[in-house]
Amino acid sequence: MLAASRSHQSAALLWFERARAAGLLQVEPVADYEGLARTIAQYAELPCDYADASLIALAEASGVTADKIAVVRNSADIKGFTPGPKPEDLLKRHGLEGKFIAAYIGTIGMAHGLGTILAAAERMKVDAGIAFLLVGDGAEREALERQARECGLDNVIFAGSVGKADVLRYWRLSDASLVLLRDRPVFRHVLPSKMFEAMATQTPIVLGVLGESAELLQRAGAGIVIQPESAEALEKAILQLAGNREAAAEMGRKGRRFVEAEFDRDKLAAMMLEELRSVAAR
Repeated sequence: MLAASRSHQSAALLWFERARAAGLLQVEPVADYEGLARTIAQYAELPCDYADASLIALAEASGVTADKIAVVRNSADIKGFTPGPKPEDLLKRHGLEGKFIAAYIGTIGMAHGLGTILAAAERMKVDAGIAFLLVGDGAEREALERQARECGLDNVIFAGSVGKADVLRYWRLSDASLVLLRDRPVFRHVLPSKMFEAMATQTPIVLGVLGESAELLQRAGAGIVIQPESAEALEKAILQLAGNREAAAEMGRKGRRFVEAEFDRDKLAAMMLEELRSVAAR
């Protein structure tokens, strides 16, 4: 397992690069925050990242051989997130009875390019059987809600922040999970955690992220990969799932089986503990 400060500086720079791609940092060039990256590196003992590709990039930038890196990937809480019937009270609360619900559950932030959802909703206003549900809060929520009102998008519902106990209920309410990020090269090296929650709850995924996330979803057979920030592609994917509910349900079942076999959080936590013990014993 890697314990070199140079590699942690590279990891910190990767994190900063993601923030910059999301529009959160306006500092140019990267050298302007290399000092902070070095400070972070001084206090790091092990590398941590979301995807194998990021760690490969880190290693290449640091001159570190692959045998010194152990990857413990993102995971699914398969005991806490389970499939189940749609909560009737939520259907009534949001006026979603009888509708196909395409849901985004998570931070409504600058990195996600959620204007794509509104653009797709505009294209689909005539289809009364499909609704878009956004659950969560974040920097972009107010602007997106205002835009939806101004455009008369009655097919878009903002549920706002919900308590931890209700998150599972909203997953079960969803017919499709929208997992979206802006179209930036740096996001091709991430595995969004909501992918694993969706698969654990047997919810088919529409994934607007390229790279490692897309490869994993295709391997699982648990959803549809689309071009990021394409309203047309998002519309097409939702219509495909809504038009063939049995195929969508099978994607959900495949996702559940996939995370049970390969991304069980308890098993991966035990793996990480073993790696930490092996480092501590050196």
